[in-house]
Order: sequence, then structure tokens, then C-alpha cells
Amino acid sequence: MNPEAVEGHLTLVLIQWIIIIAAAWIFGRLGKKFGHALPVGEIAAGILLGPSALGLIWPADWPVLFPASTQTSMQLLGKLGLIFLLFQVGMEFDYSHLRSRSKTITAVSLLGMAAPVLCGLAVGPWLHKNFAPETPLAGFQLFLCVALSISALPIMGRILLEMKLERTAVGAMAISTAAIDDVVGWVFLGIATVLATDGFKPWHLALQIAGILFFFILLQKVIGPLLLAVWRKKVPGPEEKGMPDSFLALLLAALFASCLATHYLGIFVIFGAFLFGTCLHRDASLVKAWRDRFSGVVLVAFVPVFFTNTGLNTKIGSVQTPMAWLACA
Repeated sequence: MNPEAVEGHLTLVLIQWIIIIAAAWIFGRLGKKFGHALPVGEIAAGILLGPSALGLIWPADWPVLFPASTQTSMQLLGKLGLIFLLFQVGMEFDYSHLRSRSKTITAVSLLGMAAPVLCGLAVGPWLHKNFAPETPLAGFQLFLCVALSISALPIMGRILLEMKLERTAVGAMAISTAAIDDVVGWVFLGIATVLATDGFKPWHLALQIAGILFFFILLQKVIGPLLLAVWRKKVPGPEEKGMPDSFLALLLAALFASCLATHYLGIFVIFGAFLFGTCLHRDASLVKAWRDRFSGVVLVAFVPVFFTNTGLNTKIGSVQTPMAWLACA
């Protein structure tokens, strides 16, 4: 891409970013007035700016505002926002509440997956027959069950932070059970994919699960304690000094490496950020230093790009037939 093309691309991305920040701020606050959380208003802003609303009113020129050529860049900004958000969510929550509640977490996690899975099993055969008869039934059924049971971890984390529940027992339990369900869901989503293509290998699944468990233990027992030791050594008075650039460089490198680790383990990169955050939550001064330096920028400039982009890519008009609307319901 030549310099002029880069400049033109950057100009479009900046214009879109301005529109998204403004729309997310306005609709997020409007949503709060009607009792909704900020992400709900931000998603609504995206739907109104996208093909489902503005695209119908202004069909000829609508792509000028959000052309396909910039979609990758906007998605990248949104994903970076999610990485930083889930890292902060992992750090902010007080997981000490969970030590005496392991049975409760297990029960909530199991029931949180069992109920949607039963719904998926009930409607799966009908959906398969009418919408995807060419797909192997086993893979389709498993995919549907997983899709229904996966939580919206970024939205839940942001709502709990917004409600200031991150230091409560119910907040820690909610985010932990949702994370467990999502990790299990992503593993089973991989199984569904290979079942749909008739390429299932049990040993590969066993290695993946072992890798995830090893990585979690490595974070909690080795990487987290080492980073906290470096933090305490470098910053004896973090409330006064903030976060030094040298430690920030180390922290960001470890954060992105954790994201890469979960990506190669077959689960979403944001889980790497979340798990990395959980191994640092014990030091309140580090959490405060991160929040003071980055929280506002992440929540105002980056995270709304993801939520608004979700609405921008929602095409309500693609659900056209009565049977499709019945399936949606």
C-alpha cells in the first residue's frame, strides 16, 4: 500500500472512529436513562448507523461512511479494546470470595451450560432440517448447543464493573462461572467444527485441555508471582509513582504473549488477557496504577468500537421469511 493509500485509509478510519466514539457516548448514556447498561446503548448505536437503519434511509451513500475496505482496521481496534478490557476485568475482581464457594461455582457453571444445551437439543433437529440439511447433524447439533451456552464475557465484565460489583462475592462468582463456561464452550466449538468436517481426533482434544490447564497453572503459580515481585521491587510506593514505563513494557509484552498462548491453544485471544489479569489481581496497587493510566482511554475510545461494530455488522433485513423469523424466535 503506497503512502497516499495509507493516508486515505487512515483518514476514513479516523472519521469512523470519531463517529463511533460520539454515537457510543450519546446512546450509551441514553440507554442508562432507560435502565440499560452502556454496552446495550453502544450496540444500539451501531445498529442505527448500520445497514439495518441508516442503510435503509440512505442506501446509496451509506457505504461512504463505513466502507468494507476499513472493516478489518475497525475490527482490529475493537479486538484490542477487548484485550485491554478483559485484562482489566481479570485484575479488578476479588477472587478471594471463591475459595469457600467451589461447589457453588461448579453448580452454576454446569447449570449455566445445561439449560441452553437442552434447548439446543430440543430445537436442533428442526433447525437442521430446514436450514442446514447438507451439514452433518452431529456437528450442527453440537455447534448450536455451544452457541446457545457461551456467555458474552466482555459485556458481562463491563456491566459488572459499571455496577461496581467487581469486589463482591456475586460479581466474582458471575464472571468466573461465565469464563469457565466460555472456555468449555470454545473447546466444544472446535470439536463441533471438526465433527462437521469429519475430522475429529480425541488425542488432539486431550492435548488442548491439558495445554489450557497447564497454561492456567503456569500463570497463577509462576508468571503472576514473578511479575508481582518485579512490581514490588521496582515500585515501592506505586500510589505516588504510578506505573514506570519499563514495567509497562514488560506487562504489555506478557499480556500479548498470553493472548497468543490461548489463540494457539484453540480458544479466543481475549481469554488469554482475562487469565493473565486474574494472576495479578492480588496487588491492589498494580490494579490502581493500571486503572489510573489506561481505564478511561480503553473504555471510551477502544471498547465502544467493538460493541458499536457489532451493531454495524447486524443485518436485520437478512431475516426475511416467516420461517426464518420463527427460527430466530
